[in-house]
Amino acid sequence: MWIESKLYEELKEQDENASVSECFNGNPLEEYLDDLIELTITASNYLKLIELCDYLMVTNVDILVDKIVECFGIQIIHEFGEFYRYNSERLQVHDRKSLRVAIKSYCKDPDECYRTHGFPAYWDVSKIEDMSYMFHYDFDGDISMWDVSGVTNMDEMFICTKFNGDISKWDVSKVKKMKLMFYESAFEGDISNWDVSNAEDMSYMFAKGKFNGDISKWNVSNVTKMYRMFYDSPFNGDISKWDVGNVLDMSFMFWGSVFNRDISNWNVSNVIFMRYMFTFSQFNQDISRWNVSNTKNMQHMFSQSQFNGDISRWEVSNVEDMAFMFYKSSFNGDLSGWNVSNVRTMKSMFEESEFKGDVSKWDVSSVIDMSFMFYHSYFEGDVSNWNTARVTDASFMMG
Repeated sequence: MWIESKLYEELKEQDENASVSECFNGNPLEEYLDDLIELTITASNYLKLIELCDYLMVTNVDILVDKIVECFGIQIIHEFGEFYRYNSERLQVHDRKSLRVAIKSYCKDPDECYRTHGFPAYWDVSKIEDMSYMFHYDFDGDISMWDVSGVTNMDEMFICTKFNGDISKWDVSKVKKMKLMFYESAFEGDISNWDVSNAEDMSYMFAKGKFNGDISKWNVSNVTKMYRMFYDSPFNGDISKWDVGNVLDMSFMFWGSVFNRDISNWNVSNVIFMRYMFTFSQFNQDISRWNVSNTKNMQHMFSQSQFNGDISRWEVSNVEDMAFMFYKSSFNGDLSGWNVSNVRTMKSMFEESEFKGDVSKWDVSSVIDMSFMFYHSYFEGDVSNWNTARVTDASFMMG
């Protein structure tokens, strides 16, 4: 808490010779006076002392303040931030350009930044709509109380930064763009209560970062792009109840990740691109009921992954690209009933995989490229009845 600058005047009204310490003579609280920074308040210096508070950060409220209020009924401001905003001449309403200048100043010399721009915690960013690419690599200031309620673009906001501060209370309800927001960043904070209901693009959002927090309650119903969202990340949280019904692109979404949680009830009926979705991943959960009827590209979808689940009932009739789909994978499930009539390329589809299922009845009449399709795989099945009239490259198909 901070006492307003009328303190000295209030004291003089009681006794023109009074001092702060005399208020506590004979009081049990008197012993705490030894813990105070010793300041002599006079009529000539009290305003200056208050002015200094423009760049003094206080983290511990002294027990004496309540007693002063009790003795003299002095009006107080209970929050340092409130006091600081009212009294600091350094604070200004920032636009995008001036904020970047202030951030650059902080990264170069925090102390000089305090003197020039004030504390980052109290910067007024309420008028800024675009915070894309905002932070530098070395920024780690306190921005927990920023008013970002007007921001619509946070693309690459913390990309490659060491920032790991508290932004749990941010109002991001108007943000539409979150692409690369925490890409390769050190951020691991709590953002579980963020309202992301207006977000449309979360591509690369946590890729190559350290984030593994709770985002189970996020409303992602307006997101259309989750391309590389958890690419090469440690994320393994519960996202089973996410509404992904509007997502069009899930390419590389879990590439190289440790993610292995239940997403069996996801509505992926609008997803067009699933290429590299689980490549190099540990994912091996039930996705047997997924509706992939609109998916066109499954290139490398399970290549070099641990996946070996049941996808026998998938409707893949719109898929055009299955190249490398199970390349070097553990998959050996039943695909005998798949409708692959629109697939153009099956290059390396099962190359070096454990697959040896029955695909004898597949309609491959649209396939042009079958090169390396079963190369160095376990497959020994009969494909003698396949219609390969359109195939132009069948090099190393078997072997």
